[in-house]
Amino acid sequence: MYLLTQHFLPKMRLRANRSAIINLSSATGVYFSHNVGAYSSIKHAVDIYSRTLSLENRDKIDVLSVRPFGVSTGMMKMRK
Repeated sequence: MYLLTQHFLPKMRLRANRSAIINLSSATGVYFSHNVGAYSSIKHAVDIYSRTLSLENRDKIDVLSVRPFGVSTGMMKMRK
């Protein structure tokens, strides 16, 4: 976050054109699941951080948080 706020954001704000930041989150940050508490917490924090950046920089920078749902990974396999 330090690198973003101290280095990249000032440079993005100086551009003549709008800039964009795209953060990769997860649907588990919104729709919580069992056995992925730490992961869900971090992804929820990414969403909150994205919203805050968007509010603080809406005049020059678009901030998006992409939340894919149902990506088949080893973590998503449920035990029977």
